[in-house]
Amino acid sequence: MNYPQESQGYNFRCLVVQGDSWTASFTREILSTVAPEAFLDLDAPIRRLTTHDVPIPYNASLKKAVLPNVERFEEAIEELLVF
Repeated sequence: MNYPQESQGYNFRCLVVQGDSWTASFTREILSTVAPEAFLDLDAPIRRLTTHDVPIPYNASLKKAVLPNVERFEEAIEELLVF
């Protein structure tokens, strides 16, 4: 089963979320697999949500500010739906 392509084919949008940095993250590999096969089927550009490109802090409150959170996730979903 090829889950990413089947999933995006159902909702015609693709959002990849990961708690790793934007640069050199595994989300790029996922998108490079999905994009060529799903480009014409999507209703919006592929979007990814990752941490900011900063080192992950040890402090819990700072870590919450860096990692993807509910607000950023909802914002990304709304951007995809409005597109």
